[in-house]
Amino acid sequence: MKYKLDNLPHNQWFKMDNAAKIYPCITSVKDPNIFRVSVTLKYPIKLDALKAAVTNVIRRFFYFRVYLKKGFFWNYFEITDDIPKLSCETKYPCRNIPIRKNRFLFRIIPFQNRIALESTHALTDGFGVLTFLKSIVGEYLNIAYGPFEDFGDLIRPDQPVNPEEYKDKFEDFYKITTRKPVFYSRAYHLKEKIIQRPAYIVVRGEIPLDRILEKSKEYKVSLNDFLV
Repeated sequence: MKYKLDNLPHNQWFKMDNAAKIYPCITSVKDPNIFRVSVTLKYPIKLDALKAAVTNVIRRFFYFRVYLKKGFFWNYFEITDDIPKLSCETKYPCRNIPIRKNRFLFRIIPFQNRIALESTHALTDGFGVLTFLKSIVGEYLNIAYGPFEDFGDLIRPDQPVNPEEYKDKFEDFYKITTRKPVFYSRAYHLKEKIIQRPAYIVVRGEIPLDRILEKSKEYKVSLNDFLV
């Protein structure tokens, strides 16, 4: 299935936004700066349908179809015609992505009836990854079990691109002001043993939604604020 796309940029590269610039400098195997969002479905994933869905959706999300490139003074994103391949689930989640070796800055991982998407913070934030993953899942369901007509607020592959989706809003809202440096107390350094590479520890907990909502209301904050 091929879609006609509108509102694509004329240039083939992007500046890194203000929040993204630091990550290429601090990312390593020890500190990969990768996060994961996943969707669990009722039935096992049909890999051929998922591959087709990724191919359709990534053409629409061209600002995710990029490689990190090193310029003379700064890093930048360059659009590629490559299509991301599906990755296999491994023992540890959120492993490092070698972002300087012509690799996509995210990976899509099907496992049984779950679709996980891992991304580096250099590319996007949690909301961006969630929007991208929802579109992939919507197109997957459309191919595997559809076709459907109503996709709600999901971005479809044939939907025109809004330039606000990839605009650096820092340029609009940041106001240059002169302030005295803020004094911070010395940071506390953990003295426990560091986990040996490439191991990770996953801490998982479950709590009834009504109980945690009751506790967040007690502190007069949203659920997100309470969890943070």
